[in-house]
Amino acid sequence: MQDKIAGQFFDYEYLSNPVDFIIVSFKNTDYVKLALESLEHFINHPHTVTIVDNGSDIDRYKKIYRNKNNYQILEGPQKGIWSKPGDGSRNHSAGLALGMKNTSNPIVCFLDCDILFLDTWTFEILPLLEDNFLVSNRFDRNICREMFMIFKREKFEKYDLYPDATHIDSCGNITKMAAKQGESCVILENTAFSMDGVYIGDKSNHVIDVPYGEQCSIYDKPIFFHYGRGETRSEEDQQKFVNEGRRYLDEYDSTI
Repeated sequence: MQDKIAGQFFDYEYLSNPVDFIIVSFKNTDYVKLALESLEHFINHPHTVTIVDNGSDIDRYKKIYRNKNNYQILEGPQKGIWSKPGDGSRNHSAGLALGMKNTSNPIVCFLDCDILFLDTWTFEILPLLEDNFLVSNRFDRNICREMFMIFKREKFEKYDLYPDATHIDSCGNITKMAAKQGESCVILENTAFSMDGVYIGDKSNHVIDVPYGEQCSIYDKPIFFHYGRGETRSEEDQQKFVNEGRRYLDEYDSTI
């Protein structure tokens, strides 16, 4: 069966492919809980979640998600230890690679800890993977960013694109290979950067009332909020994001 969205046909059978969500955590347990709660809130699609704990509290994650059969908790390869500039990104890359090698679903989605989903999105996003290499939340400094990056596993593995743990940016090598192979990448509407990487920084229509962050949309519908550099925020800023995220989810429920 086929239907049409944004001028393109797609197969409903394709939409049934399950998704592996991979999230790497470093001292952001409250963020991870909020991100995954919002994910479960707005997804009605077969999926698994892999949390790679890179120095937070692996026992706490195991306790929180012990009854979730589609969740797995892995200990990060570098345990979040930072000894020199760039270690944070390299640890994150290594965590993503570990998650990739311990999952097997046809579609993979990288998520940052400080993502908050705002609405349903799979019906709009998944069809884009039929004719494109990946969908990313933003493009800047010539890199497709991995705060939200979704792709077909078969193409990723064809090019051997496991995130390079020696690379200071988790997805620089992924973007470089996509460009080399002539693969097309879809960049979502973003309030921080335009689709061609020009800084905008327009927070006027954000639905989450915090001083930082970016909001991503598809076909003018906001689908997620990315707080940004969450581990460097003050405790007060971090708590405000968590509180605002909770408020949004509660208010969304009250309107349906």
